[in-house]
Amino acid sequence: MDLKLEQDIRDMHTDIKHIRRHLVEKEPDHFSKRDIVSAFFGAIFMGLTFLFKGLLIQVGLNIPWGSIAIIVTSTIFILSTQIYFIGYKRVSNKEERHFGQFLVKRLFTIYGIALIVSFYLLYIFNFLVLVGSLANLAKLTLILSMPCAIGAAIGDLLKKY
Repeated sequence: MDLKLEQDIRDMHTDIKHIRRHLVEKEPDHFSKRDIVSAFFGAIFMGLTFLFKGLLIQVGLNIPWGSIAIIVTSTIFILSTQIYFIGYKRVSNKEERHFGQFLVKRLFTIYGIALIVSFYLLYIFNFLVLVGSLANLAKLTLILSMPCAIGAAIGDLLKKY
């Protein structure tokens, strides 16, 4: 067979593998600015949904710090699980993209966005006046960060489908 033809066939095979990986298997790309913007909008959407529930203030003022720690731990667990099962399981070359790096980058970014959005929403709607202290505002921020984090992670889930 002609050498040029063989090379063309190899190139086509490589291109087909690349197309399959991105269209059929939908392997996650590297974390981008677009993912960050999408996470902000998801967090804002979910945060606004929970922000005006009267139960948020009632629970936030009365919940002990131990329960807040459980909420934060649960949020990190939920995000880690989502990052692994929705994102990392689709990575074909796991030798090049190690799970630790994949997880840490996404986890810190998504949870950081959730905390920023939670605090921002509580601040712009002047919840400090309602709750009376920065400690109570911190509690509300950590409570609200759970749905905000889930909202921030939804963009990655939607990219899968």
